[in-house]
Amino acid sequence: MRKKSFLLGMIFVTVLALSGCGEDKNEKTTAAVTEIVSTENLTESEDKTEETTEVTMETTTEATQATEIKIAVVGDGLNESQEYYENMYRDVLNFNYKTLSGGTDNYEYAEGTSGIGEIVMNGSENAIDIVGYTFIDSNDDGIAELVIGGIYEERDGKYYGENLYSVYTYDVMPQLILEGWSRNRCYLLNDATYFTEGSSGAIYNVFENYRLGKNEVELSCTDYYFTKEKDDTFQEIGFYHNNTAEWEASVSEEMGEDEYWDTLTAYTDRVIPLEFTPFSNYEYVESQTGSNEVSIKWITKEELHETQMGNFVADTSEFEVIAAITSSQRIMDLNILSLTYQGVDDMDNIVFSTEELYSYGDFDPGNPFAITLTLYGTIPSYGISYVTADGVTHYYAIGESGMDGSAVLIEFVATE
Repeated sequence: MRKKSFLLGMIFVTVLALSGCGEDKNEKTTAAVTEIVSTENLTESEDKTEETTEVTMETTTEATQATEIKIAVVGDGLNESQEYYENMYRDVLNFNYKTLSGGTDNYEYAEGTSGIGEIVMNGSENAIDIVGYTFIDSNDDGIAELVIGGIYEERDGKYYGENLYSVYTYDVMPQLILEGWSRNRCYLLNDATYFTEGSSGAIYNVFENYRLGKNEVELSCTDYYFTKEKDDTFQEIGFYHNNTAEWEASVSEEMGEDEYWDTLTAYTDRVIPLEFTPFSNYEYVESQTGSNEVSIKWITKEELHETQMGNFVADTSEFEVIAAITSSQRIMDLNILSLTYQGVDDMDNIVFSTEELYSYGDFDPGNPFAITLTLYGTIPSYGISYVTADGVTHYYAIGESGMDGSAVLIEFVATE
């Protein structure tokens, strides 16, 4: 089962279907940035030709009343170092690095890569130079978000951009909360909220404002504005607003055309640039997550029946999955566990309390075993423990990769 990610602006998928519509690293990056700036300016100019309404009225919406706040970044507000946060989001950064450096032949779509995928598939030889990453705390909860975005400017050896391609927060593992691409442009505002805007021609336009609550892993909608035809004749366009993120006139309030475009302008005026580290300056480090002794993968019911491997059923549901585990060496006292999340300890280790559901005993290589379970949200509910030859007990939660949906083992500390 693939969990549903909260991707903003997905209404445009439906709308579009309906409408049819010898240099060093720094020198290379600077040259690439110069090239991309000219391209982005051209795109913005083309987009503006679709706008037929001149903004003349003064808006009094909340968009103009938001209070600018200071956003914590590495070295100014965040408690840990750049290296610490790179290790925290290592799997995501590695995946983006390989995608940007691999070229068109190696690109495979994964959640969170729509924006960088467009750059790669357009054949940009400088993709790794014009995309960067940074860490911010947009909800003031002490947990840094990873932001991946486009670089459009270099000043005094530092690189800046506004377009966000993906944003992740962290809860047990990285969680994708926002994804941007050419038809769904995403930005950070000066009050640390997120703004998205997209269009598919002269009729359809949507822009949105979202906030990440403290200790949350999903964005909540504060404002959602859209245009839509009023009837089947397509002769008159309506302008609407709600705060439920629904592309539906019946649950929205209608507003004036001038007020609509004034509000959009008020939001775009509050977009702020971020300082990015280009991926060309990223040091790829193999992830240390997972188990050295045990591997895990999702299998189908057909594969389970064909292999006739043993299977413990932790629970069954409409969304159940089957995880097959194998070992590379003999391990002892393999147990299947029910997990309850307790938080993190002083060393930033994930902590679960455990309940033994099934004791397998000693587990040998070449003898896979399956566990049927359900993934309830982003926090794992099931895991395993085992003892290695040195007498050490190891604990791993069974989760799903936020990048490609594969099964992963997440090490944790067990508490009574």
